[in-house]
Amino acid sequence: MEEGGLVGNPLLDEYKNGEGNLEFLWSHGVISDEVWGKILANCTFTSSDDWPCFVAAHSFQRGNIDRYNIYAPVCLHEQDGTFRSSGYLPGYDPCIDYYIPRYLNNPDVQKALHARADTNWSGCNLDLAWNDSPDSMVRTIKRLVENGLSVWIYSGDMDSICSLTATRYSVKDLNLTITHKWRPWYTPDNEVGGYVQQYEGGFTLASVRGAGHLVPSFQPKRSLVLLYSFLKGMLPPADIPKIRIFELIAATADSWEAAAAWEAASSFVLIICVAALHANGSPEEARFREFVRSRRSSTVTVSGSNGYSAREPGARVSSRLQEEYSVSDQSNLKAADKIRALPGQPKGVGFNQYGGYVTVDEMNGRALFYYFVEATTDAAAKPLLLWLNGGPGCSSVGYGAMIELGPFRINSDNKTLSRNEYAWNNVANVLFLESPAGVGFSYSNTSSDYDKSGDQRTANDSYIFLVGNPCLDEFKNLKGQIDYLWSHGVISDEVLANITKNCRFSPSDGKACSDAMDAFDSGNTDPYDIYGPVCINAPDGKFFPSRIVPGYDPCSNYYIHAYLNNPVVQKALHARVTTWLGCKNLHWKDAPVSMVPTLKWLMEHGLPVWLYSGDLDSVCPLTATRYSVGDLGLAVTEPWRPWTANREVGGYVQQYTGGLVFISVRGAGHQVPYFQPEKALIVVSSFLRGALPPYVKQQ
Repeated sequence: MEEGGLVGNPLLDEYKNGEGNLEFLWSHGVISDEVWGKILANCTFTSSDDWPCFVAAHSFQRGNIDRYNIYAPVCLHEQDGTFRSSGYLPGYDPCIDYYIPRYLNNPDVQKALHARADTNWSGCNLDLAWNDSPDSMVRTIKRLVENGLSVWIYSGDMDSICSLTATRYSVKDLNLTITHKWRPWYTPDNEVGGYVQQYEGGFTLASVRGAGHLVPSFQPKRSLVLLYSFLKGMLPPADIPKIRIFELIAATADSWEAAAAWEAASSFVLIICVAALHANGSPEEARFREFVRSRRSSTVTVSGSNGYSAREPGARVSSRLQEEYSVSDQSNLKAADKIRALPGQPKGVGFNQYGGYVTVDEMNGRALFYYFVEATTDAAAKPLLLWLNGGPGCSSVGYGAMIELGPFRINSDNKTLSRNEYAWNNVANVLFLESPAGVGFSYSNTSSDYDKSGDQRTANDSYIFLVGNPCLDEFKNLKGQIDYLWSHGVISDEVLANITKNCRFSPSDGKACSDAMDAFDSGNTDPYDIYGPVCINAPDGKFFPSRIVPGYDPCSNYYIHAYLNNPVVQKALHARVTTWLGCKNLHWKDAPVSMVPTLKWLMEHGLPVWLYSGDLDSVCPLTATRYSVGDLGLAVTEPWRPWTANREVGGYVQQYTGGLVFISVRGAGHQVPYFQPEKALIVVSSFLRGALPPYVKQQ
C-alpha cells in the first residue's frame, strides 16, 4: 500500500472545533434554542472573542453525560467505593478508567511490560508544557496531501469533544475537489458502519456510526473494517462485505508488516452473503412517507381555505356535546368485552383487560375497535389515558399496545407474550383506540366511509378526543429532517447546500427542491432510530436483528402481524376474524398543514400541552419539533435543563407560558416507549402529576 496516515477524531482547528462542538450540542438537543441564539449573537469563533462569548458558551447544563459519547452510559460511584455502569452497552464499560491505573500500576504488570519499576502510571500528564501546538492543522494536512501522502480522517459521530460537525468545517477549509461523493459504507453484520467521502489527492473523510471519541472502544468491529480498508488502500465497502470478520482481524493483526504480507499473499476467502437486507422498512414509515409525498405533490393551502382552522376543535366539541348521538347502548357490553386471557399470556396477570367494538354510526355500520387495560393497582383511582397512533392510518393496538406502551410484548415465536415492565398501565388506565374506521380491527359496512377519513372524522367518532397530523408543521418538519440528517452525518455539506439553494420549505417548492432532497443515500438504517439495529430477512424466510439491543427487536413488525392475524387471538380480543394490517392506505382529506395554531388555541383555553421527542428519530425529528415550538412565540418559564432516569440524563426539558412543556428523550427513536421504556414511563408519570421530570445531580 501507499504511505499514509490515519487520524481519529482530531482537533483540526481550534476555533472551528469550538464552533462545531457547540453546534453539535445544539443539534443533538443538549443546549436550547435560546442558548444557541446567545452564542451566535456573542461569538465569532475567532481570537477576538471575549467575555460575553465565554458566558454565552457556558450558560447551559449538559448534565451527567459522557462528552466523549453523548449517548453512552456513565460510570456511577457507589457509597461503598465501588463503581458500576448506569446502563448496558455491549462491549463497553464506562468505568474502565478506574481499572486501567490499578492494572498498569501493578508491579507484576510493569515487570512483564519491561517498564521501569515503581512508576506511578497515569493516563494523561496535564503538567506537560506544550508550547508549539498550532491553532490549525488545515494547512499542514493540505501540504501532506499535495505531496502525495494518503491522509484518512475518521470521526465517531457521537463525540462532542472533537465532533464530526467541527471536523467537517475544517475539511471544507481544505478546499479540495470531491472525487467520490458522501455515501454509506457497510460492515459484515449488514449494517451501515458510517459514511465516507473522498477528495483529490486521496484525502478521505469517514464517519463511524454510533461511535464516540475513542472509536475502537465504542465500535470495535466498525473501526476494524475502516482500518482494513485504509490498509488495503480502498474505500470501505459500499455494500455488504463478502469477507469473514476473522479475515479482517488477520489482515490488521500484529503490525503493518503483517498487513503487507497479507496483501502479497492475497489468500483471503470470499463467502456468499447469506442474508439480504429488509429494505422496505416498517409499515408506519412507508405510510408516513407516502402521505408526505402525496401532500407535497398536491396543491396545499396554508390558510383556512384548506377546510381546517384552529378554532374548529372547540366548536366541534361544543356542538357535539349538544347533539343527540346515533350511538348504540354500550352499557351491557362490559362483561361481554372482558378478555379472560390473551393467547400466550404469561402467568400472574392481575389487571383486567377488555376488547371489542363501539358502534359510532349505526346507519353506515361504522364501528371502532378498542383495547382497554386497567391499571395494575387501584384502577378506580387512576386516570384514563387515550392512545391514538399516527401514520396516518396506523394501528393503536398493533403499535401502541404491542410495541410501545402496552402491558405485553409479542415474542419472536409469534405465539407467546412477555410482560412489559414499564407499561403505562403501571400509572394509568390505558385505552387504545383503532381510529378511524378501516384502521386495524375497526371497520365500516359502507365502503365510501374509507374515502372520507380525516382529522375531523376521527375527532367526531372519538367525541372529544382530537388527534391531528403527527408532524406539528409539514414544512417545518421537512426542513427539520434535512437539518437533522446533516447534523448527524447522514447527508453531505454539498447536498445540504443544494437543498438550501433550491428549497424554501413552502408550497412554492418544485421539482428542483424534490430532486435536491432525493440526492442522497442514507443506506440501510432505520429512520425511526438512526442508530438502531435493522431487521435482516434471511433466504429461509426467517428474520433476525443485525445486532442485539436489550429490550428492542427491529423485527417486531413480523411478530405482531403473525400474532394479530391468528384467529384464536382475534377471537380472544373480540375482534372480527379479518386480515389485520399495521397501517391502512386511507384517503386522508383534511389534515392541516400546521398544528401550531391548534396548539396555541388549546393552551389559550387552559389545556396543558406536553410534547416529547426521541432525539434519534429522523422522521419527525427533535430539530423539526423545536422549529415548530419556536413558531408558537411563547415565553420560557423554566429554561432547558436535564432530567434524570436511573441516575443518568434521561433527556432535557423546557416549560413555556400557558403550560406548554417540551421534553426530549435521550437515546430514543420515534416510538419512545419502545426504544426507552423506563424514560417514557418517567415522562408520562410526570405528566400525570403535573410536575416536570426531576433532575438529580450525580456526584
